[in-house]
Amino acid sequence: DPRSNTFTMLTSTMCNKRYCACAVVHKDRILIFGGRDDSTILSSCEVFDPRSNSFAMLTSTMCSKRIGACAVVHGERVLIFGGYDGSTTLSSCEVFDPRSNTFTMLTSTMCNKRQGACAVLQIDRVFIFGGHDFSSKFSSCEMYALPQVAREPSEDFVKEIFLVVDNLRAELSSKNDEVGRLQNVERDLAQLRAQQLRFDHEKREAQLVMETCRKEKQESENLLAAARQQVRQLQVQHSAVQPPSLFDPQAPYAWNQARFPSSGVVGSGGARPSFLVHSPDCPSDVRELVVELMANRGGYRGGFAARPVAGFQVYRIEIVDRSATTRQALQARLQMLDNLRSTKAQEVQKAELAVNEDAEMLRVMGELKGMFLTRCRRTNAMLTFHGTRVDFLEDILSAGLQKYCREDSGYFGYGCYTTPSLEYAAQYASGELSREGLRPTSAEGCWPVVLFAVAVGLAYPVTRANSYATPEDRFSFSRFYGSGGHPRPLFNGAVDTHVAGVSRTYLFQAAPVDEVEYLELVSAETQSLHPLAVLWVRK
Repeated sequence: DPRSNTFTMLTSTMCNKRYCACAVVHKDRILIFGGRDDSTILSSCEVFDPRSNSFAMLTSTMCSKRIGACAVVHGERVLIFGGYDGSTTLSSCEVFDPRSNTFTMLTSTMCNKRQGACAVLQIDRVFIFGGHDFSSKFSSCEMYALPQVAREPSEDFVKEIFLVVDNLRAELSSKNDEVGRLQNVERDLAQLRAQQLRFDHEKREAQLVMETCRKEKQESENLLAAARQQVRQLQVQHSAVQPPSLFDPQAPYAWNQARFPSSGVVGSGGARPSFLVHSPDCPSDVRELVVELMANRGGYRGGFAARPVAGFQVYRIEIVDRSATTRQALQARLQMLDNLRSTKAQEVQKAELAVNEDAEMLRVMGELKGMFLTRCRRTNAMLTFHGTRVDFLEDILSAGLQKYCREDSGYFGYGCYTTPSLEYAAQYASGELSREGLRPTSAEGCWPVVLFAVAVGLAYPVTRANSYATPEDRFSFSRFYGSGGHPRPLFNGAVDTHVAGVSRTYLFQAAPVDEVEYLELVSAETQSLHPLAVLWVRK
């Protein structure tokens, strides 16, 4: 197929094996003459019909057996020249008339005996080129002049002529329509060119206006920068403006010295982090808070006794108080919790009374209260840690834990899980507590632990006595852990935080008070957490 430049095998085959046969196209069929099979030179002929994809034998045969003959079509007849009959090379020629299905020998013969020649028809002349007679190969050519025969057009021929005329008329009409369309297109193009010229002119004018606006904007920014610089100089000179504060600017940070021993962040070594990174516009209270916590009191492990961080070293600290969204959400949350405690004072008192009547709950709450940093009137805030993966870090710093609280199948209810224990968070970050083993590190060989500021409105202590159907079964789950590993959203009433003391012995479920190793906080609202810093830890 020349259109696709591909060859395809026909599904049908010839009636006889043939090689060195000759073939011509007659109307819509292909005629195949002579040739040789495995042992015999053939005089038989067959016809191939492409429409039905089938071969059929002609009932008549050639006057002579022929292999290596050549043939042309002239009008309704097929002329076959030369070839070899098994004993001699032939100079004879014969004519096949498909209308009568008969073969007839021509009275004239070729000048030379030829086989393997080729023949072409030009009007009423046949040219025969080359060939051989076994003893010689020919470069000679000869011509056969066909007798002039008056022919009348057949009925099919007339129909074909009328069909061609009709096709030409339809094509002419189509061409006229196409010319009309092209004229319309040219007219539209002329209009578009005119519009393009107007657009280019308006674009140049707009560019001039934009350039003027850029210059004015740059001048305004320069004036604004100069004004800000003057304001900063005045602030430094006169100390007129207090440093920004994350929490209540009227309340200083309240440290609980017993909860933050000065044993360093590495454990027995007591080495300091290699360096601290923060931006120039980092709020001073946040920077001082992180420096003070990590330099002197970073060893808090979160258990019921003050112990240093074991097994990890804080290699680098990055203060990342950069998300205005989570900062504003935390400040709004603090104010909302403050108002909530006022409007729901009876529920708060009832919840606190229930805690005071339970010794284990009271002890857990005592541990939690000892970690509060400052007060915004009736609302508490504290610092907690969250160990995470390197590839999750950027999302957490930009949007908090909102995305990941849905994926945390925690034991103590649906929410954001953090811990005041750096060691516990570092174990989660490194993958020590996961089934897949150690997680990928940063280029420095470190895992990220995020330091959060957390707002705590009203906390509910989860203990084995108040939250487990069978407290003595250390493999059981709390009532806040739903079927299929999905935590239940059971923060009812004014409660917005669950706190639980856990241990390895109890598979990080709530443990008896005397066996607690770490505390876990579950915050119901993602707005209660704001990332302050990233602690890069390594073994």
